[in-house]
Amino acid sequence: MNKTKILILLIFIAAACRDVANKGAPETDLSYIDTRYHGPNDVKTIIDPLMKTENITKDGVHKLTYYLYYENKISDSIKYSLKEDTSYRAKIEVSKNTSYRITYQRDRTYLLNGNRYKIYKYLVSQGGYDGESSHFWNPNLGIILIRSNTWNNQYSITSKTDSVNALLQTLNLLILQDDKFLKEN
Repeated sequence: MNKTKILILLIFIAAACRDVANKGAPETDLSYIDTRYHGPNDVKTIIDPLMKTENITKDGVHKLTYYLYYENKISDSIKYSLKEDTSYRAKIEVSKNTSYRITYQRDRTYLLNGNRYKIYKYLVSQGGYDGESSHFWNPNLGIILIRSNTWNNQYSITSKTDSVNALLQTLNLLILQDDKFLKEN
């Protein structure tokens, strides 16, 4: 067998192995970054794919579903029903019909490059012993940040599209540096 045939054979084998390794992983523009702070020198960060579906109803309710992937399979899902109306009773369901109490807290508008981005803050499991968290939502971008109020953890969303990712990361930084908006319930 000559060198060219061996090279072509190795390329096919490598491609086949890559396809098997990625089988089941979603083709998605989004990922989530799970950051867990265990101490000043102990920070764990995991980046996994995230699939989002959205349906906006006639009455303006955003029904969002996020599928979280771990090791190339769905590990969890989060379903939201949110509306740009602070009197609307928002809903959240996490994995297999487990519902939590979600309440609107406040909103804040950030100005970036001449554009206004209204961010709604929702509190999930308010006063819960082991899991109160703040969820930050923008109607055009979806959920952009989930921050535990109990533990020092957060989930932030990233995008493979550079301009969208830059916007998401800038909004995350603005929220995380806005103590009044971040911490007041």
